Amino acid sequence: MSMTAMIAKAGSALLTNENFRKKAVTVVGTIMAVFLLPLLAVTSVFSGMGQVTAEDIQNNLSAETKAELAYMEQTANSIAQAFYDNGISYSEVAQAAYCMYLYDVQKSDADFLNKLLICYAGGGSDAEIVSALNSVFGAEIPAEEYIYFAERIRSTCIDTSRFENSGIKNSADLVTYVLQAADSGWGYVYGTYGTVLTDSILAQKEQQFPDNILPYKEFIQEHWMGRRTADCVGLIKGYAWLDPVTSNFSIGSNGMPDVSADGMYAAAAVKGTMDTMPDVPGIAVWQSGHIGVYVGNGTVVEAKGTMYGVVKSELAKGSWQGWCYLPAIQYTE
Repeated sequence: MSMTAMIAKAGSALLTNENFRKKAVTVVGTIMAVFLLPLLAVTSVFSGMGQVTAEDIQNNLSAETKAELAYMEQTANSIAQAFYDNGISYSEVAQAAYCMYLYDVQKSDADFLNKLLICYAGGGSDAEIVSALNSVFGAEIPAEEYIYFAERIRSTCIDTSRFENSGIKNSADLVTYVLQAADSGWGYVYGTYGTVLTDSILAQKEQQFPDNILPYKEFIQEHWMGRRTADCVGLIKGYAWLDPVTSNFSIGSNGMPDVSADGMYAAAAVKGTMDTMPDVPGIAVWQSGHIGVYVGNGTVVEAKGTMYGVVKSELAKGSWQGWCYLPAIQYTE
């Protein structure tokens, strides 16, 4: 079996089997970690197999297979660079489509990268993109599978390529960040701030905040496991704590304190009641126990609750009591 067929078969099994869907963080995340990212430890999606590392797998691969994987990794890196150069988000989705379905196609098509860019450059829905991929490359990528893994990948990625200034925590990039969280389907788990939800993180939050986790644990496991999650104030803190190069978070960094929603509003130096709210994207809106980010055009992004996740809502329909300029965020009016 070719490497492409092996990866596609494994991905297909995971995507179409409901039990595997519940256990896998993301199909492509697993595939990429196992086959493309050396030395990263990954947990097997198959129950009973325990902890497996990419190094363990590589030590048992033939020289021919290692060469194929190196070629695949080189091509995947080229895809990422091309997407970055052309201002196209979520190159990880295209990389996954290449690894799972288009590996053999790429080897025989000298114009593969340009064609791939065309399929993604126009945006469109996942259904439209997979249709374009099948048409352009003469492929037979199952639409349901593609849509599923594309959604899962976006829910775990943070794309900083469209930040205006990654070196300074600013209101424009905060808006970009929270809109991405909403559009990517981030979930809500109390006490989290943007990390990908794992069993160990959920167990930790359950121990810290049992009253906020236990009543919703089954729902969280069903809907938010393997996705990035945040609570309302965690969505804001996560942006401030994010290292845009590594996508890691450092609690308390960049002048953003680890406070509650009420604590953040109380600490704000500039704030007021809703009737005095300026039309400044990136300011926070607050009500007792809850906070969101105004993104302009009468819209708020908020980590609304466990049953909702991170969503967009209409400012006028909320129960907001006040607004504030967020600490550690630079504003340009």
